[in-house]
Amino acid sequence: MTRSILKFKLGEKYFAIPTYPIKKILQGQNVLPLENFPSYVLGTIIVQNEVYPLICLKNLIKHKPCKQIHNKPIIILNFLHREYAFLLDEIIELDEVGVKYKEGFNLYEKNKQMYQELSLETIFKKIDIPDFQISAPKFSEKKESDVAKTTFLIFSLGSTYYAINDELIYSIGFTKNIKIEDENEQAIVGIHKNRPIKFLDLAKKFSINSKRNAFFIIRNQNQELAFFFEDIVGLQAIENSFISKEHNNEHFSGYFLFNKVLVSILSQEFLEQKILQSGLTICKEDKKERIQHNTQDFLLVQIFEQKYAVPIVNIIGILDYLKTEIQKRPGTMGNGNLILYKNHTVDLLDWQKLQKEFKPSVDAKIVIIQQNSNYSAIAVDKIEDIITVPEERIAYLPNEESMSAGILITPKGNFNIFNINWRAFRH
Repeated sequence: MTRSILKFKLGEKYFAIPTYPIKKILQGQNVLPLENFPSYVLGTIIVQNEVYPLICLKNLIKHKPCKQIHNKPIIILNFLHREYAFLLDEIIELDEVGVKYKEGFNLYEKNKQMYQELSLETIFKKIDIPDFQISAPKFSEKKESDVAKTTFLIFSLGSTYYAINDELIYSIGFTKNIKIEDENEQAIVGIHKNRPIKFLDLAKKFSINSKRNAFFIIRNQNQELAFFFEDIVGLQAIENSFISKEHNNEHFSGYFLFNKVLVSILSQEFLEQKILQSGLTICKEDKKERIQHNTQDFLLVQIFEQKYAVPIVNIIGILDYLKTEIQKRPGTMGNGNLILYKNHTVDLLDWQKLQKEFKPSVDAKIVIIQQNSNYSAIAVDKIEDIITVPEERIAYLPNEESMSAGILITPKGNFNIFNINWRAFRH
């Protein structure tokens, strides 16, 4: 009897591994680079909607970098219930050898060329990052409302996404509304809402080329500190079972996948340490919140198990979903809904077109929105509340691509602002 092995090259040396753990063999994949990971991690690749860390095998076993990635062969191995992708220099062949062997200690000779078999157990033990399959969607019989989740603010530094538990955030602002008074190697000091505040540049801390477009403020009982970042991606509730609780960098407490991108989570310990080191003392007036605020009112609604805030100034009507006649827009091949409201024909956002299935209950409503002279409508699962929010706790993110137009920071929780300019409204 024989067993199958894969023979390949790393640099100028020849190696082999058994074929039974090989899940796929690929050629030439697009690689998304990762920040703050070991040098042997080249990034991530996406194969059939699955995300894998791409490991430079040469670096892992010989500490030599992979200088070229393009058009190199990649193998995906499933071993000890973990899955990784490995970059090779060249695949020689699949071969059959005798069954008498001791895995990881064999040498094979063919055509006067010696091949050393690598120990898969040794290779996988050297990899000190988890695989990312924990973040892949899995079938569950639990109801959506029964699944434990954590809500994160996802933000960007350059092309890299990061996250912070939204419960840690005191407020969010934009740098156009602050005045920098002093900046040196130790600190950045500015004026925000007529009071001094200290800033930490996360991009500089992590050695990333990034813009300072926005900031979030973190507080403890006596101090506060602001952290610069580039852009708000949004608030996202992530199932706890999809969050990895380990990270090789002490600044992060874990990571998860969002839109097929790896997102590192800032650790609470790192943030608290920075506040103690660099934070400014909160004055008594700030603690008691005696300052008068301009406020805005929002209608808090639930859409697909997530809460969104709709500016009340833009709401002109609310209808019962089950009592409203909904018609298909002519000539749209089933895409596009219309309703009639006070002699106006109004476009109703078609969730099905966005690959979401709306299942109306007796609590379902239709919210009619007016923006300038345009009318549009959204179906929501239910109306939760009306909330009043100080302007300094509102971070608008004008755009047409996302369902979120910013974030509210409130005592009841942090909520995405529903984007009334969302491009999906256009039929």
